[in-house]
Amino acid sequence: VISSGAFEWQVIPQLRLTSQLNYKYGKSTNDQYLPQKYTQVGTENRGRGVIGNTENQNFVSETFANYSQMFDKHEVGAMVGHSYEWYQYRDSYLTANGFVNEALGNENMGAGEKANNIISNGFSKSKLVSGMARLNYTYDNKYLLTATFRADGSSRFAKKKWGYFPSIAAAWTLSNEDFMKDVSSVQDIKLRASYGIVGSQAISPYAT
Repeated sequence: VISSGAFEWQVIPQLRLTSQLNYKYGKSTNDQYLPQKYTQVGTENRGRGVIGNTENQNFVSETFANYSQMFDKHEVGAMVGHSYEWYQYRDSYLTANGFVNEALGNENMGAGEKANNIISNGFSKSKLVSGMARLNYTYDNKYLLTATFRADGSSRFAKKKWGYFPSIAAAWTLSNEDFMKDVSSVQDIKLRASYGIVGSQAISPYAT
């Protein structure tokens, strides 16, 4: 199941607000029996039955405010935003081996040897909260300066849950300079330099 909704409001000509919500729900069942006669796994375990269920949910909310204004040759742009993500996963599995009677397969899991039964389950949940801001300045469509800042708080980390990631970039569009107008072989050329800090939360929940 996937559902989403979006909202946009042009507050004034220079200011626009946007918001988006997304929700995803998934559920699956693994239901199989491996008989002794036709499968290697079934032969090695004298029949194997497996019943498993998984369920996952994901919710994402994002809201942004964008501002843009021109002053003669000056152009200023700004953005502030907030995002929230929640994820939950749950599973459970029952595996039975050593079936005395294979007539019903995994419709009768109790026919397996109880000493060889395997029961397992798992659960994980994580949250990510982020705030971000960006400031752009352009002069005469030639010189560009961008500063950004992002703060992320993740439940995946046990101790230091928040990370802060600033960055700055500058660019010079040489192709818009007067001395490049007669160079027909060059349509667009830009020099760019940037510096920033990046991070990752690509670890399993409860791993730290």
